[in-house]
Amino acid sequence: MLPPMIIPSNRSKSTWAVLLPMAYIFAIGFLDLFIPPEFGLSPFYAILVYWAAHRAGWGWGVLATLLSTILWMKAEQRTAPHHSAAWAVYWDTGVRLCFFAIVVYLAKVQRSLTVAESKSNTDVLTGLLNRRGFMERAKLSMELCRRNGHSMTVLHADCDNFKKVNDTLGHDAGNLVLKTVGQVISQET
Repeated sequence: MLPPMIIPSNRSKSTWAVLLPMAYIFAIGFLDLFIPPEFGLSPFYAILVYWAAHRAGWGWGVLATLLSTILWMKAEQRTAPHHSAAWAVYWDTGVRLCFFAIVVYLAKVQRSLTVAESKSNTDVLTGLLNRRGFMERAKLSMELCRRNGHSMTVLHADCDNFKKVNDTLGHDAGNLVLKTVGQVISQET
């Protein structure tokens, strides 16, 4: 199947994007209290911090960072006798806090790049691919068809008397026509 020529306008923030990473962080924090100190769960915290920051936004990523750091510190305090100095637990906590802050920052940067790329390929008014986005998607589709031995069809549509709508009713009416056409095309593909 060929990729559609329409990009969805906005990725919605669902409550699951917030609740799941937080619930998993609590579960890992609970597990971290009972497993030996040699089996660190730090990669799992980092993955969940990234998930929260990327899917739900940097504010939730910061909350996940603080929650992970506190839970990790509590597990670390339980095993404090294996440290050479009492302050080492707090040093480790500070290092982890900085590490998680970097993870949140990187998630924010990646999310911003994804949004910017989507905006650079999408027409603001209609939500359809602009010329640049269309050319990139068409090239990909042609390569895919060529590789699989399929044929490809391109449809060209024209809005009859569109200039007359703009001239007589104004640009706002013309924009409404373009938005409606974009919605119809989006629903039909």
